[in-house]
Amino acid sequence: MRWLLKDFAANSLLSQEIYRRFISSSGNFVNVDSDIVVEGYPRSGNTFFAALLMSHSLRPLKMARHRHEIGQLKRAISLDKPIFLLVRNPLNSVASFVIREGVSISFALKYYMEFYGYVERSKESLNVICFSEMIDRPSKLIKLVQARVPNLPLTYYGTGSDMNVRSMIINMELEDSGGSEIRETHVGIPSKKRDYEKEIISNIIERKYKKIYMECRSIYERVYSKRYVL
Repeated sequence: MRWLLKDFAANSLLSQEIYRRFISSSGNFVNVDSDIVVEGYPRSGNTFFAALLMSHSLRPLKMARHRHEIGQLKRAISLDKPIFLLVRNPLNSVASFVIREGVSISFALKYYMEFYGYVERSKESLNVICFSEMIDRPSKLIKLVQARVPNLPLTYYGTGSDMNVRSMIINMELEDSGGSEIRETHVGIPSKKRDYEKEIISNIIERKYKKIYMECRSIYERVYSKRYVL
């Protein structure tokens, strides 16, 4: 039900406003005070990106993040906020989304097409970031954000800060779970168990959902071509 409501919120700024005001109990929506917007399809490195910025900022950031909604992007554009948009190949992100949220494979693929279809059609300035390049070169991502949003007080502390990022990711998961547990299916750090489950789902996607998967793959490649190379 939650993801059906998110799908509804994607239709227009009006539906997003209704959803934001009367349905969702979560925060992280973009508003006039937001410093930066970090968004992407679920399981595309959203938590890592947010934790990286927070760990290297000299003050608390007003960051709109983790909505995974087209409506969030539309509202951010209307407010003229700097948007950093993550993209990850559909096989990995869709499989991880299915594991985390328990949605159907067909819904997850459709949501991928809708989300990045909007990104591809948008003529606005979206700073597209590749998931794998971000993971491999976080210092270059910090430098890119500094260049694109010079008023943010960011500084890269070096690889020694990696544990701070990891701790922040775990704290985000504890907050999301109500402080009760670190859910292996949810937390944004590598997991052998999740990798095994992803491999099973990925095989199903390639065998039973080949047509829509290939459409998602084509959209991914076109959006990927617009990325900032780190």
